[in-house]
Amino acid sequence: MQKIFSNIIKFCTEATKLLFLILCLGILSQLLTGKPILGWDILSHITKLTTSLGSSGFTGVVVTLLLYMIFIKR
Repeated sequence: MQKIFSNIIKFCTEATKLLFLILCLGILSQLLTGKPILGWDILSHITKLTTSLGSSGFTGVVVTLLLYMIFIKR
């Protein structure tokens, strides 16, 4: 049972790394070309997320810190 959970955690970790890499590549390519990739406007979504977290005050700060801690832990 421990091996199954270990494999699930390993899979989730690798999937998160892959998705983070795709996100970074999407941001870089949109910054370089100025056009959304395959209809996916990454920068506007990040701007909306940042705005919504900023307007929610303390809760936004806490959520941002939690997300930062998750990415540092990997």
